Amino acid sequence: MFVAIVALALGLRLANLYAIEGMASFYHPINDGRSYDEWAKRIAAGDWIGTEVFYQAPLYPYFLAVTQLVTGHDLWRIRLVQIALGGVGCGLLFLAGRRWFSPAAGVAAGLVAAVYAPAIFFDAQIQKAVLDFFFMCLLVYLLGGRVRPWTMIATGVVLGCFALTRENVVLFAPVIAVWLVVRLALEQMKKRAVAVALFLAGVAVVLLPVGIRNQRIGGSFLITTSQFGPNFYIGNHAGATGCYVPLRPGRSDPAVERVDATDLAQQAVGRALTPAEVSDYWASQAWAWIRGNPGAWGNVMVSKLLWLINAYEVPDAEDIYFHMEYSSVLRTLGRVLHFGVLAPLAVLGVLLTWKRWRETWLLHALLVTLALSILAFYVMARYRLPMTPILILFAGAGLVEAWKKAKQSGVLSLDLVAVAAGLAAVPMNWHLIDRSSHSAMARSNMGSAYLLAGKFDDAAREFEEAIRQNPKLSTTYVNLSNAYWRAGRLDDSIESLRKARTLLPDDVEVGFDLGNALAERGDLAEAEPLIRAALSISHRRPDVYSSLGVLLVKQNRWDEAIETLRRGAAEHPEQVTILANLAWNLATCPVDRLRDGRTAVQLAEQLCMRTEARDPRALDILAAAYAETGNFEAAVVTEQRAVSLAAKQPDSKDAEEFATRLKLYQAKTPYRRAEMQRLGK
Repeated sequence: MFVAIVALALGLRLANLYAIEGMASFYHPINDGRSYDEWAKRIAAGDWIGTEVFYQAPLYPYFLAVTQLVTGHDLWRIRLVQIALGGVGCGLLFLAGRRWFSPAAGVAAGLVAAVYAPAIFFDAQIQKAVLDFFFMCLLVYLLGGRVRPWTMIATGVVLGCFALTRENVVLFAPVIAVWLVVRLALEQMKKRAVAVALFLAGVAVVLLPVGIRNQRIGGSFLITTSQFGPNFYIGNHAGATGCYVPLRPGRSDPAVERVDATDLAQQAVGRALTPAEVSDYWASQAWAWIRGNPGAWGNVMVSKLLWLINAYEVPDAEDIYFHMEYSSVLRTLGRVLHFGVLAPLAVLGVLLTWKRWRETWLLHALLVTLALSILAFYVMARYRLPMTPILILFAGAGLVEAWKKAKQSGVLSLDLVAVAAGLAAVPMNWHLIDRSSHSAMARSNMGSAYLLAGKFDDAAREFEEAIRQNPKLSTTYVNLSNAYWRAGRLDDSIESLRKARTLLPDDVEVGFDLGNALAERGDLAEAEPLIRAALSISHRRPDVYSSLGVLLVKQNRWDEAIETLRRGAAEHPEQVTILANLAWNLATCPVDRLRDGRTAVQLAEQLCMRTEARDPRALDILAAAYAETGNFEAAVVTEQRAVSLAAKQPDSKDAEEFATRLKLYQAKTPYRRAEMQRLGK
């Protein structure tokens, strides 16, 4: 039966995988998926330790990295590995149901897990939710067996790994420890102590190295991540809705979450903060609001509870309802077995198995602990997914018990239990939100995927549709501007950014993007204050210096341009764009006193070393620097290399420009000058 359930689960997941392959985000993940994918690439390339305290849960990127090393960076194969884990998870629930309830309950639980639409959906995403579901299935399977030394160690290790994908499950540790003590109450004290010690040792084996690593890198002993404070604040402040709200309006991309949390905290405190101090700052802000506004906080908690138990799957970057447009598997199963069906069945199971609560109370305790830990923060579909394996176990047991009672005593004997489950189903299936608001965001995310794929017209179409559905999506205007820009529609790009500015008038980065677009069009006077404003951000983007330098050059303000680029190079020595602009301007500036060929050569040589002499633009800059120092022979050789590399690049217009400069350098070599004199030219 195990094999049959796993096969069914794999078949449905594979069918869904084929259906969604045509989506732009399949090969071009967005938001968290893109962040995890890029992180995994860095790990697979050798950066196994990293350079910062973990902000996002780290295990999934390492899982991706190991998978990449085995299968290559092929998102289709990676997803195959994920759905294999999902299928095994369904089989584990079948085995767990046998252990906790009965063989029939195990079959029912396994079948429910195999066809549960949200689980099928998440198994195909580049998201850590796939590990959340698998670890919860494995955990309840292990806990349903006999207490043995190896199972206690394994349970601890699994929980430790689970905490590195879903940090709040670390709260399971004391619950399981208490359960062990109670379960072994009739055994010797020594046996109880050993069981608890082995379990906690298993947890520590996984989490202590993470804490030590974070301590050594960032000075903060954090056994998981430094995200507690910001996430707690997001779910508990004056603007909280019960769902995710970014710290800065319109900035929900994981790439800026840590920056925004740190930047805002440091501005408020007035000094640099460690990651732990940033977390503490946001947590203190949340607690202060809760203490000062108990009524408002109560309303937010009610909203969270409704989101948590409701059938609606609150989307993150990827939206199950948007995927249903592509996948008939999700569309069909999503109507038959969604959370609004599963949860009432679980209530039915809890009621029908209540007489056995002394045997199953750990499942109740884990479920309540997980629910409360979610309510402490905010609700998303992927956050409540770890609840579903336990709900599936109770649903499976409920279906079996209901069938038994119906056969033995008739349907009437189920009246009271059925009424209770039916009453629970009302709030669980209550219509809380117009899905069009999230549909607009899903369209916007699809546009972002098209941008990554280089399909700019398709991206613009998705962004335009998203704005039509919800004209208040400020970040979508910014993304639409990017699509217009890259499609060569500069005026449309500027107009889209102006609309974004009306929604986010104080957003310096939107102003910076608008400034760059205006500078490209030649509106330099309007562009300059917008670009300069970006220098006021404590976490300045390196490209601010390059943009301002280029703008000042266009205005022939060479002193200011070179000084700006020098500041940028000193502040961001790792940024090749700043080095390139500074080296070029030092080599070619029309003001004699500002040209500095030697420094230009040093910078350009650094640039070529970083690009391994494979970037024709870097070689072109180095050739110009050589020419400024009078070393035309080196300039000729270097420019020839630049011309050769540029000619090999498709759609490159640089080769012709480089060839023109090559002729100028050749004309100034000693050999060429002597030849010209000999010919009387």
